[in-house]
Amino acid sequence: DHFITPDSEFVKSINKAKEIAKSNHIVTFGIKPTSPETGYGYIKIKPDQFKVEKFTEKPNLKTAQDFLNKGNYYWNSGIFLFPVNLIMQEFEKYAKDLLEKTESISIDKAVIEKSDKIAMLPATFNWSDVGSWNSFYKTQAKDKNNNTILGNTILHNTKDSLILGNSRLIACIGLKNITVIETEDAVLVANKDDSEKVKKIVEDLEKQNKREAYEGVRTLRPWGSYEIIGEGKDYKVKKIIVEPKKRLSLQSHNHRSENWVVIQGKAKITLNNNEYILKKGEAFFIPKKARHRLENIGDVLLKVIEVQNGDYLGEDDITRYEDDFNRK
Repeated sequence: DHFITPDSEFVKSINKAKEIAKSNHIVTFGIKPTSPETGYGYIKIKPDQFKVEKFTEKPNLKTAQDFLNKGNYYWNSGIFLFPVNLIMQEFEKYAKDLLEKTESISIDKAVIEKSDKIAMLPATFNWSDVGSWNSFYKTQAKDKNNNTILGNTILHNTKDSLILGNSRLIACIGLKNITVIETEDAVLVANKDDSEKVKKIVEDLEKQNKREAYEGVRTLRPWGSYEIIGEGKDYKVKKIIVEPKKRLSLQSHNHRSENWVVIQGKAKITLNNNEYILKKGEAFFIPKKARHRLENIGDVLLKVIEVQNGDYLGEDDITRYEDDFNRK
């Protein structure tokens, strides 16, 4: 998620960093700040040299402005160059049991901020950490009203905004400094300066156990993929795509029945102890608790429309008896 230009300056910085790294240093690339950004980490360097004195993670606006005024703070790009043996030594020293713990922690926190082998090289390239919609907006082309637009949109009296559409028409009237992101299963509307707070929305979705927090509209599986094309309180409609010569697990569901309609290809269906062949346009019903399996026996993609009915439609309502991919 780094936006870097031009390539030639990036290569120059890499070559300089290689020389520093040869003197047994881990080199991080520092970006001279141009504004008091609160979404970036900062590096404080020692006077008259580029040895790192301190790391600060995402300060508040007042502190970020203070860092900007002082002049000896740089944005932490999160790009590192180092000798392999040195970084292994530092991991052994500061994060020996990291793998065993499988802890969710950045390399910065685990090693870089603790090591005394860190040197910072001021970058000569243009850089943006495209970690928020606001930073993405800054890297994109603008129209005459300073808007970045993608997709089917109609704008009236709208300025300084990021409008990204996917499948539906987006109409905006009288907006300024707004982010609108439309996807197949959700729409985000936010003040552009608050776009980093989308993490809070994700946390709320998880607390409320919303499907969107755990499952997208399209989901990849080792046998192919499925797409949710409609759902309600007691039904869900999917388009299932199975790759040639692959099959789903032999499975059952306690809370739902399923109706399958083949729209492309040739399917073999296992229902309890029986097998059936279905061609395009043919349908099949799977009762609750019945053992069943869907298989693509053709040479082209198998496409099936699945309609689920039941009092619970979660993906965890599944018992697998056989699986080609060793899933439980």
